[in-house]
Amino acid sequence: MTVSAEDPDPNPHRERRTVVRPARDTTVTVTADGRLELYSAWADESYRYAPPAVAMWIALQRHQGRPDLAVAMLAELWGTEPVWVRFELDGWLSEIRAAGLVSYDG
Repeated sequence: MTVSAEDPDPNPHRERRTVVRPARDTTVTVTADGRLELYSAWADESYRYAPPAVAMWIALQRHQGRPDLAVAMLAELWGTEPVWVRFELDGWLSEIRAAGLVSYDG
């Protein structure tokens, strides 16, 4: 297959290799009650999330910020379809990205 300048990706439906990283001023803590706390020094604000967010955060960190790999791991652990995990992860990532707690590469 030849790839031209007009068509740089021969498979436009392929998922890009998105990488999620904490923003430079974000501090991450798992609290004693099992919640995830993300603190933004820039906004001087803390955000707390239920225990499933801890699992999502750890899965992202174990897979170098790759949501696709985190989803596969969590779907297997949770015994559910990856599409449902992806739905939850994408919603949560949109929320924390809007708050400036993470950035996306890729």
